[in-house]
Amino acid sequence: MMMETKFTPEDIEKNKDVAALSYVWVFSVIILLARRDSAFVRFHARQGFVLFLLSIALWPYEIARYGEYLVLPLMILGFIEAAQGHVFAMPVIAKLMNRDEVSLNRETRKLSTLMDRLDMDEKEIQQMKEEIHQVEEKVDASVKL
Repeated sequence: MMMETKFTPEDIEKNKDVAALSYVWVFSVIILLARRDSAFVRFHARQGFVLFLLSIALWPYEIARYGEYLVLPLMILGFIEAAQGHVFAMPVIAKLMNRDEVSLNRETRKLSTLMDRLDMDEKEIQQMKEEIHQVEEKVDASVKL
């Protein structure tokens, strides 16, 4: 399943090797922390991190170890797709990630609205200060007469 997203060609070309390495078990955590500035790496590292957590969760249970036969091919597929510069969203994992991203986008919009309000309030305060200063000057001029 291919996704259309906001990744720049420069970001993809520069970081596809690192993004591919994020599917190599614990490297996902290290790369996720080290390359936060790249949307392409973050996307693949988050998927790699979910696969990493899934493999750890499955390991202690004898019967669940067969789930590793599902996790390993997904890691290999993610590695290949990232190395080729593709944005490949793994169906279940991408759905979990998108839910978090939608929530994050909503909170980001709220923060942006609040910051805009703050900027407007600061401009109004500055304008009021200027008006007060003008009134004070007029009062001082009147008192001197």
